[in-house]
Amino acid sequence: MYFHWITGGKVLNLHPQVRRRSEWHFNPNSDPENTPSSAGTPRIFVLADDLTGAADAAPYFHRDDNQVRIGFHGQLGWSSALDSGGVQIVDTETREVSKQEAYVRVLSVATQLASVIATVHVPGEQPIWIYKKVDSTLRGHLGTEIVATLRGLNRCLALLAPTFPQNGRVVRDGELYVNGILVNQTDFAQDPNHPIQSSGVSELVNSGGELVTYGISLVTLRSGVEGVLRVLRGFEQDARFQGKPGVVIADAESAADLATLAQAMVRRPEIVPCGSAGFAKALADVWLPVGTPATVLPGSVRQVLLLLGSANPTAHRQFERLAQEMPTLALTLPAEEFSEEQTSSARMEAVFRDMQVSKHSVLALRIGQTRVGPVVSQRALRGLVELAVNWLRQPMRLNLHPASVSSNLAVIASGGDTAIALCRSLEVTALWPQGELVSGMPWSFADSPLGRFLLVTKAGGFGEDDTFVVSTKRLLGIGTP
Repeated sequence: MYFHWITGGKVLNLHPQVRRRSEWHFNPNSDPENTPSSAGTPRIFVLADDLTGAADAAPYFHRDDNQVRIGFHGQLGWSSALDSGGVQIVDTETREVSKQEAYVRVLSVATQLASVIATVHVPGEQPIWIYKKVDSTLRGHLGTEIVATLRGLNRCLALLAPTFPQNGRVVRDGELYVNGILVNQTDFAQDPNHPIQSSGVSELVNSGGELVTYGISLVTLRSGVEGVLRVLRGFEQDARFQGKPGVVIADAESAADLATLAQAMVRRPEIVPCGSAGFAKALADVWLPVGTPATVLPGSVRQVLLLLGSANPTAHRQFERLAQEMPTLALTLPAEEFSEEQTSSARMEAVFRDMQVSKHSVLALRIGQTRVGPVVSQRALRGLVELAVNWLRQPMRLNLHPASVSSNLAVIASGGDTAIALCRSLEVTALWPQGELVSGMPWSFADSPLGRFLLVTKAGGFGEDDTFVVSTKRLLGIGTP
């Protein structure tokens, strides 16, 4: 029998008897294809390349008897002392840095994780699971980060599943679709930082030729877990033979498809799963004890502050729908005005005055959708966050005891850059994800010197046109369960 897969655009055959000595070291869990012992609560570690991605995946790992913590690269990383039932997520913030910096940073974080695992793991008593969260539209330095993750963990093979059915992302015949349209024909082709120019997952992931790429078709996937395991054995054998990191690109169109992949990952714990929040949900269902992720808010708030820094047209349609349907102070900062310091200062002062006197229950600020280059766009983002932070620091907003939770307001940050910039400016030390308002909009408690407050995050391209309306009504307790 021969195994078949795609690598570098060619279909290769490798006889299963081919062998070569390998230096790869595998996961400390139980033997391959035997489910690790269920004794003890599993430890789960997640690497994410931006904050909204980290937060998107986090609620699915939340159970009644565990906590999920998001820490930040360079500030709050992995901990061997954290509760053994906890889930640790580290946001490496590498999507918008250079490819070289992304590699160095992820390699460092993965190497540190390997050391923590060596410290805390007790063979046979507590399973260890690792997930690499990536953007469901494959923006960022995907191949570079997968290589760095594998090398830092001393593994040879990853499995990539960007499919997220409930948000319209599916992979069919190796191509990524968003709401039935090839990804490079959607708004993501115009992303100002990572324009998606191809729909082929292999091309997007391996543009630098850093990886050996393999594929699992829907036919193989739907033959069942055993069929998936058979091809994975061949892929892993070839990656070890070549001495080069490999990634398996999985077709998947439904939650059932992702569940099959997740069940295979339990049987092959040495393979590093990578993918969307949708794949994270499927993995959480097989990694964790039965339980229901938290979805109920701790009570309605009196005011919502929404910050939109993303340029994605979907997010701007959502912003405009909110302004039309709810009593909202909706203010726009045109990005082009930030090319002139004097003009931007005058605009900022006027906007801040409007915010201070507003009696609206919803304040919504955005950077205009038209962008005029990365330098000016970053200046506009800093201006947006500065306005928000100055407003939040006003008396009776977030000046609480650190152990308290603000019932005054909730903050929605749309766009990964917006969320991390806000957290840094407010000196947030950790996020504790709790659940989702709507699909793709997780909510967390954020710890800061001003107190603990409710933070909602959203990737720019997620959701329907009424997503901001529905989520804001839920936060305010207006007519929505």
